[in-house]
Amino acid sequence: MNWISGLKKAIDYIESHLTEELEAADIAAQANYSPYHFQRVFGILCGYSLGEYIRMRRLTLAGSEPVQRCISSSEFCTRYSRQDHAHEARRRVHYAVASRTRS
Repeated sequence: MNWISGLKKAIDYIESHLTEELEAADIAAQANYSPYHFQRVFGILCGYSLGEYIRMRRLTLAGSEPVQRCISSSEFCTRYSRQDHAHEARRRVHYAVASRTRS
């Protein structure tokens, strides 16, 4: 398997498990590479670290959902964010929603 097809499988896995806890080893296994090499190549090919990519995708998904349907902050945090990042994620989403409603 080449890196591009492995990366595609890994991104498909991330997208289908975005609201769950993701481990680098599980994602790398989808591409049939070690976590160390997968994370290095992912960063080179995508321009983001694996953690940054997951965080940005979760924030993008979370930013659109409160607009589409009303969810509580606690539901948002448990679905899209780890507890140690809950405050930052909530702040970013509320800022994005507020800026959309002003324009």
